[in-house]
Amino acid sequence: VKAAHPGEPVTDYGDATILPGLMDMHTHFGYYYSQPDLFNYDDYMIAYYALNEAHRALRRGITTIRDVSSPSGLLKQLRLAGEKGFVTVPRIIHTDTGMCMTGGHGHDDGIVEVDGVDEIRKEIRKQRRDGADWIKVLTSNREPVPEFTQEELDAAADECRRRGIKCAVHAGLQPAIQMCIDAGFTSIEHGMLMDDECVELMAQHGTYLVPTIIAAKAIVDNGVSGGMAPWLVEKAQLVLSGHKENLRKCREAGVPIAFGTDAGTCYNYHGAQT
Repeated sequence: VKAAHPGEPVTDYGDATILPGLMDMHTHFGYYYSQPDLFNYDDYMIAYYALNEAHRALRRGITTIRDVSSPSGLLKQLRLAGEKGFVTVPRIIHTDTGMCMTGGHGHDDGIVEVDGVDEIRKEIRKQRRDGADWIKVLTSNREPVPEFTQEELDAAADECRRRGIKCAVHAGLQPAIQMCIDAGFTSIEHGMLMDDECVELMAQHGTYLVPTIIAAKAIVDNGVSGGMAPWLVEKAQLVLSGHKENLRKCREAGVPIAFGTDAGTCYNYHGAQT
């Protein structure tokens, strides 16, 4: 290379390895909910917090992120600030807040609550209008009962296809995972406890899996010392074991897999995964 480009400057980094920028396809720059002094977190503090998390990720070599739920408008404006040169941040793709059913998973973390086909279609249109690059739907919590109906999930995936936007779905347990594959979402987020049929169908349809194993591991490693209830830590251990096994099956079956950390969740800090 030097012979072909005489006179060009050369920097020798010794034993270091230069890699392309890493991409974290499931993160939450605006998830400040585990902070001990939540009463201090108004809109200004949340923005400073998100900027700090962006810097932490960037310092670890993560140059592109997909934020899959933060306070509405936060990532849109953080990206704009980066484009204007006010701050230095990774390349940002985001879903805005996402949506869940009334009382569903994430409703107490600012996720928009919607019910029924018409409300879902309208909310997708609103979030797209307000700058969302992707749409996120949440349809399972910590029990096997799906939160949205098949009709609602079908409508969400259909509206996204109709509008030419990709859609991600938070689904960790059966039968919610199966329902989401049938609906035709672009990616399944988490997918911890899927069965073999789901693995085969995801491979056939080209449905992406974005596993977030590090989130469960963070609870297993730090939950007890952090004061979390022992039964929750034990549950996280079971989830972690199942998650690892299903990830192995997905890799062997040829399911497309994207790297995601779920950073911003309990004990799972930005920049600590690489």
